[in-house]
Amino acid sequence: MITGPLTLYDTALHRFAKGSLRLPSVRLAALLLGGGYTPDQSNHAVLSDVASHEIAGGSYTRLQVSGASVLLSPGAAQFTTDAMSWGNPVNMPPARFMVLVEGLAAQLQANSKLFGVVDLSPGGGAVESQRGAFTLTSPASGWFEITAQNT
Repeated sequence: MITGPLTLYDTALHRFAKGSLRLPSVRLAALLLGGGYTPDQSNHAVLSDVASHEIAGGSYTRLQVSGASVLLSPGAAQFTTDAMSWGNPVNMPPARFMVLVEGLAAQLQANSKLFGVVDLSPGGGAVESQRGAFTLTSPASGWFEITAQNT
């Protein structure tokens, strides 16, 4: 499924603006959260802020993100990744949000920094897979885009 856009957590945005978060070299892991989670970009900063909402069961595991890149075009920069596939076929419990966390999927800690969040079902509800594919693809314009504005 094509999803997006991704909304950066405030702490990630601040590190990015200050130059201490370097794209695309940062390692990212993808986690899925259930419908009980309410994104809070201002107050959520580390994995422990969202971990209680991570889905469990079925074929779900944390996923290492690959293919991170920044595509430059006149007046803009787009952040993209390879498609994120949990497999096909898989059985995935209902998920509402995908969260990117800085670090290796197998080595995340409670203090691992949150990067961004995507609402997988903006109209409400959740998405799941029963003996089918579960793959997330960034929008054509990337997970997010930074544009220059002339004033």
